[in-house]
Formats: sequence, C-alpha cells, structure tokens
Amino acid sequence: MQVVGIDGCRSGWVAAVVNEGGMANISIHGNLQEILARYPNASRYWIDMPMGLSEAHILRDVETHARQFLKPNRSSTIFTPPCREAVYAGTYEEAKQVNKRIDGKSISIQAWNLVPKFGNWINCYK
Repeated sequence: MQVVGIDGCRSGWVAAVVNEGGMANISIHGNLQEILARYPNASRYWIDMPMGLSEAHILRDVETHARQFLKPNRSSTIFTPPCREAVYAGTYEEAKQVNKRIDGKSISIQAWNLVPKFGNWINCYK
C-alpha cells in the first residue's frame, strides 16, 4: 500500500510518499499530473487543498471547526480559502473586495497565493 501526501510549495507541489515500511520518498513537482504519473499505483492521494468553495449564502465552516480542534497551539495554521467568485478575480485587491462582498471578510495573501493551484487541481481530473 502506498499513500502520497501532497502540499503546495513555491515550486509547485511537494509529494511525501509513505508505504507499508514507512517514508519512502519526498519529491517536488511542477504540477499534479507529474505526481500522478510518478506514483500511478498509490492507493490514496491526500492533498492539502480546500474541497469546495463558499458562494453567496453558502458559507464554509470546516476551517472554524478545525481551528477549534487545534487550539491552542496550532489553530493559526488553518486559513480560510477565498470564495468561488474571488478565485476568478484578476488581482489580490479585487479578490479581497469580492470576498468581503460575498463572505463578509477579506482574504489573506496566503489564500490568494493558492488561487493558481485551484486551477491545477481541477484540471488534473479532467
């Protein structure tokens, strides 16, 4: 059994592969397709990426619950992703305004920097 943990990084994506014997490999990839090609027989791919984005009148509360669970020392590691409409904004400033209008709050630069990865994630499964 092989499991691949995936997280975003400056260069693209980092993959940590674990098999039944323990850690097998850590590698960096430009896109998710490279990871799937390198580890085609993995039984699971665990990716640190929000699933689903909030929309007008449909808000996410999973991050709030996760912060409560991780209190007191690790709650700050959870950030709220932008709403769906903000993902399509052309600039960070525009995305903040869109998010404020829809979710009632701005977004962090960390959330905005993940926006290009949303497209990479979605295109991986087309």
